Amino acid sequence: MAVNEANNSEAFATRT
Repeated sequence: MAVNEANNSEAFATRT
């Protein structure tokens, strides 16, 4: 799950 959390953070930064 930690990997998913890190990936989500990166995706959010890219989206922002």
